Amino acid sequence: ANIPIHQGPSSTGHAQVSGSRVIGGPYNGAQTVGGNLNYQHSNGLHGSVGAANTRGMGNSFTGTVGGSGKLGPGTLTVGGGASTLPGSSRVQGQVGATYSVP
Repeated sequence: ANIPIHQGPSSTGHAQVSGSRVIGGPYNGAQTVGGNLNYQHSNGLHGSVGAANTRGMGNSFTGTVGGSGKLGPGTLTVGGGASTLPGSSRVQGQVGATYSVP
């Protein structure tokens, strides 16, 4: 489900909740529930945080942040994120940038 939590003249915020359960087969009863908060500003700034629980495996967490804006004749977009696997405290992440010219 997607739930609008903020709608301003220059920014928006949304919350998502999700869940799944496997019925039958070798993963019968496997269940995951989680949620996200997302924010976006008209100046190009955006970000999100999330958490999920997978039954029998533990919690996982995610976070992203990024932005975009005009640079010379094009648009520069930069962003990155980090996450953990269910039940692990090890953090993995990535950072990226793109520059596009119309």
